[in-house]
Formats: sequence, structure tokens, C-alpha cells
Amino acid sequence: MTDAHIIQPDAQTCYHAIARPELASKVWLVTEERSVTFGELATRIRALGGYLAREGIGPGQRVVLSSRNDADAATLFISLICHGVTAINLDPDTGPERAKSLIAKADPGLLIVDTEITQRWQLDTAQWPVVPLHPAVSGNLLGKMFGKKVPAAGLGGILTDIAPQQPATAIPADTLALIIDCLSQVFP
Repeated sequence: MTDAHIIQPDAQTCYHAIARPELASKVWLVTEERSVTFGELATRIRALGGYLAREGIGPGQRVVLSSRNDADAATLFISLICHGVTAINLDPDTGPERAKSLIAKADPGLLIVDTEITQRWQLDTAQWPVVPLHPAVSGNLLGKMFGKKVPAAGLGGILTDIAPQQPATAIPADTLALIIDCLSQVFP
């Protein structure tokens, strides 16, 4: 459940509409797993911005995301959009061949997916940069999968080590209000 009416389209950008101090403690999203406040969403947007900048992902580029956690998926989706990145959300239940085909067509600069989905889809991490959204059972397993050191905390652990960055793009706030309105229909 989200409340699109709390977003004021007269704000300068979607990020500024979300990051207003008077909204910080108000609930933005409620799912079965948890609720997310506007303050938490603004923090996630800034944290993800630092990571995207470090990885060279900017406006107009594509990021595929897939998660079974509705709150994480919705938060990442909005965060990517606020940074001008095209967010492509793939259903975690998509079969491996279909997922790989859709990812190839999307030609993303980055994939952010649950570790379980990465394994089930048998993603070629040499072909696409993959970041696990959630921690794996074993950090060593992730290291072997990705051929590099991956924090045991997944994306959350990565974001804690990077300086946050506000979105440099000017995505209009009314665009975000429309997206949130659509999300409220998907997550009633």
C-alpha cells in the first residue's frame, strides 16, 4: 500500500518530493514483510546513487532487478528511476532461459537480484555484472560464483561502504506520483 497523494507534483524533482523533511517519518509503503518510510526511501536513493556512480551507471542506462521481497523491489525501482536509470523488474518466477533472453534484450549495465534467483537463472556473471540483493548462506559461495570478494551482506553491505549521492537528474515529481499510484494498485 502506498499513498500517491502525499507526493506533491510541484516539488522540483522526484527525489525532492520524497526527501522533504516533513515526510521522513511518514510511511511510504507497507508490504507483508515490512513498512518503509519516506525517510528510509530517501536514504536508499542516496546510497544507491553513490553505488551507481562508482559503477558508472547513469541516466539512460538500464538495470535489471528481481527480488521476492516486495519492499526491496519497490524501493530499488523508485531509487533507480530517481537517478534517471531505466529500471527493469523481472518476475523472480521467470524460467532461466526466458530470463536470460529478456536480460540479453535489455542489455543492462547491472543486474540486482536475489542470490537464489542468480543461482536458479544460472546467470553468466562474466557477461553481466550481477550484485546480490540479499546475503547468501555463505560469503565463500558468493565469492566462487562471482569470482571476486562479495560482502556477506549483499547490496546492503556494499551500500554502507560508499558515500551517498543525491540524484543529479531532474525526473519530474509528477512522474513519480504516477508510478507510486500504479504501485499502490500492484501492492494494495
